[in-house]
Amino acid sequence: MKVEFVADVGAAEIVALLVHEGRAFSGETAGYDTASSGALTRAMKASRFTGGALSHLAVAAPAGVDAGQVLLVGAGDKAKLDEQAIEKAGAQAYSAVKMSGAETLTLDLKHLSAAQAAQAAFGAVLAAYRFDKYRTTLKPEKIPSVKTVRVVTADPKAAEAAFKPLSAVADGVMFARDLVSEPRTSCIPPSSRAGSRIWKSWASRSKFWAKPSSRRSACAPCWPLARAASARATWPS
Repeated sequence: MKVEFVADVGAAEIVALLVHEGRAFSGETAGYDTASSGALTRAMKASRFTGGALSHLAVAAPAGVDAGQVLLVGAGDKAKLDEQAIEKAGAQAYSAVKMSGAETLTLDLKHLSAAQAAQAAFGAVLAAYRFDKYRTTLKPEKIPSVKTVRVVTADPKAAEAAFKPLSAVADGVMFARDLVSEPRTSCIPPSSRAGSRIWKSWASRSKFWAKPSSRRSACAPCWPLARAASARATWPS
């Protein structure tokens, strides 16, 4: 999934806003409610959504909001808005709309710091993980449509810098998930030249695996790693 950090919302398919417990808008996002003459507040009052963590409310964008849909994402207690809460909010936003048919999700986090914006993007990326390698008969409506997450922040460059190490962590997490999801029948040495090259590339990064004796004694459990590597072929430096 593609992640972009931008300075302005622009015209959005879906714009996600954080809401704290008590139906309190987070930071400057209250401006959306003002622009819609209180339509978002009325929508919340007409539902059970109160801004609690891991909750959301999707609303057709009212007049005054330049978007197709507004997604209100529960961020929990404002006093407890830490990195973990922001990460969960980012994951909740993606999960709520991944099957909506929209291709781009915009998170308006301009009131948060660059590091916090990066944390929200990290949560969305982790939530986007799926092991569909062997699910070859899925119908289009069963496949997530959201391909891009745009995060609005006051300092896009700083957010990109903060996201870089988190992106590497996300790659590692998804690689590990791929590895444990592979069936045991895939635990055989890679026969292709490409697979062998990637196996050697991975082995050369570790002093332990650089020793032939170590590879002979313990390589069997790690052949799935080599096979998965041949498919992913992207490594954090």
